[in-house]
Amino acid sequence: MRMPIRARALFVSAVAVVGLGVMATSPSAIAVPHAVPSVRTAGAFPGEGTYRVGSEIKPGTYVSSPSSSMGGYWERLKCATGDLDCILANDNVEGQAFVTVLASDKYFSTSRMNAWRPASTVRPARPATRFAGDGTYRVGVDIAPGTYRSSPTDSLGGYWQRLSCVTGVLDCILANDNVEGRTIVTLLPTDKYFGSSRMRTWVKAG
Repeated sequence: MRMPIRARALFVSAVAVVGLGVMATSPSAIAVPHAVPSVRTAGAFPGEGTYRVGSEIKPGTYVSSPSSSMGGYWERLKCATGDLDCILANDNVEGQAFVTVLASDKYFSTSRMNAWRPASTVRPARPATRFAGDGTYRVGVDIAPGTYRSSPTDSLGGYWQRLSCVTGVLDCILANDNVEGRTIVTLLPTDKYFGSSRMRTWVKAG
C-alpha cells in the first residue's frame, strides 16, 4: 500500500511563505468559476489581513483565489504572537482554494488573495468534467466524480490530493501523489474535495 505523501505546503517555513506560488492556469482552461473578488456578499471578507474568528469573521468554509501571479497564502491561528507554534494549518495557494475556519480557531490570516466568500454562495450550474490543474474543487459540486487524466506542466512534476476536508491538516488527505508523467486518478462520489498543482487541465476519461 502506498503511504501518503506529506502535504506539499503544510507548516511551511518563513521563506516558503514569501512567495512559492505559481501562476494559475488561464481561466479559459477551466470550467469552474473562481471566487469573485468582492466583499459585497454577506459573510465575505478581504483577502489581505488577519481576522478574529467569531467576532470579525464567522467560522465556516470559504472560497477564494490568488490576487497575484505569485500565488496566495492563508493560515489558521491559535494565537497572534507571530510564533510558528501559533499556526494550526496553512497553505500556499496556486489556484481556487477552499478553507474551513473552525469555531475553535482564534485568528485567520491571509495575503495575496481575492476576497474570501462563503463557499455556499459559489455554485456552478453543473459539475464540470474538465478543469484546470491548479486549484481545489468540491467533488459533486464543482467537478463530477469519475476518472480523470492529466500530466505535469513542468519538469518539477505535479501533485494531486483527494480530500475529506479543507481545514488544511494532514488528516484531510485520503490519498495523494507526486506526479512525474501522464497520470490517471479516480475521484469517488464520497470524496469531498480534489486539489492539484502544477498539472495540465484534467479531462474526464471515457
